[in-house]
Amino acid sequence: MRNFQSIMLLVSLLTVVSCFSGGDRLIVGSISGPAEIAENSSAEYSVTVSDDTGITYSWIANPVETGQFSARDRSTVIFTASEVWEDTPIDLRVVVTSDHSGPVIREFSIVILNSTEGVQEAPVAAAHSDMTVINPGMTVEFCDDSTDPNGSEDIVKREWDFDYKTVDGFTVDSEEIQPSYIYQELGTFFVQLRVTDISGLSDLLDQPIEIQVVNGPVPPVAAAHPESYFPEVGHSTHFLDDSYDPNVNGAITKWEWDFSYVESEGFNVESEDQYPQMTYLEITDYSIQLRVTNSNGLTDMLDEPILIGVVQQSNVITWGWAWDTTVSDIALDKDGNILVLGEDNLNRPYLKLVNRDLEEDMFCDWGAEWHEYKRQQNLEFATAGR
Repeated sequence: MRNFQSIMLLVSLLTVVSCFSGGDRLIVGSISGPAEIAENSSAEYSVTVSDDTGITYSWIANPVETGQFSARDRSTVIFTASEVWEDTPIDLRVVVTSDHSGPVIREFSIVILNSTEGVQEAPVAAAHSDMTVINPGMTVEFCDDSTDPNGSEDIVKREWDFDYKTVDGFTVDSEEIQPSYIYQELGTFFVQLRVTDISGLSDLLDQPIEIQVVNGPVPPVAAAHPESYFPEVGHSTHFLDDSYDPNVNGAITKWEWDFSYVESEGFNVESEDQYPQMTYLEITDYSIQLRVTNSNGLTDMLDEPILIGVVQQSNVITWGWAWDTTVSDIALDKDGNILVLGEDNLNRPYLKLVNRDLEEDMFCDWGAEWHEYKRQQNLEFATAGR
């Protein structure tokens, strides 16, 4: 009888062990991300698991003072390296646990470099929207203005979060260069942009774009461009208003221009014409600001003043009425479109496309779109690297 009880106890113990050793085994991959990162820059690191149900993550840097994570409790995080006095090797560690297994620890050794010399530098996220105060149901247009020290074509990914909350982490709502979004509910919303370059280095907007959705009238949108970014000294040049009022039956009733705007000196009204002209008598750079007022008495100014450079004699070809382009090459693509390649007033690659009906279009993005179009069309321009 005693032997039978002993046997039954052993079977019970084996059953308990079997229960604890059964079920799905948590499989955690290696940490992926760049092995080197410059001080004061950011990079994305991630870890994969076999089943993300009931998974918790905890990231930490060793030593802890060498950097910070954007969110420690996610499978993909942004690590920002601190300033270091010399090249500093550190370990990134993530502890992964689940409801039925773990913890599993993964480590990844990286080096924080105290100089960006010879190291891929992180991109710089920048963006703007056409409106910041809207009514429910209005569409807001966003545009990526990000740059990369190694060339804007190095930026390979753009991710937008149209309702960004720090506590919730980053949610990818769009990966377009120029996305649009319709806000239906009242409230204040923050828009965040994350850009990533070819080396996996990334950056977020220092200050997310704030969108206010309100009832009632909203401000107009100030927009303008010059006839030429390089007018000749002593010759008149025109400025063209592109502003609009998003309110139903709204209208802009006043235009005020400052042709030599200095922010610290305030706004000096030099013209109230919608399409004024100005003659500059000195060869130098000028900032032009426009302030518009709508029928509801609300105002708006240009987000960035127009910058022009007055020259002795212009060698710039003016295309249409919007852009000045220094032409460096002309080609014909396989669809019969005339392509004019050059640089704009900020020395950015610029592509003008003119089809056989002489209708014009322009690329907004100075890097990715142009390179993709060139690849698709198998174009060979004389200007290498464009």
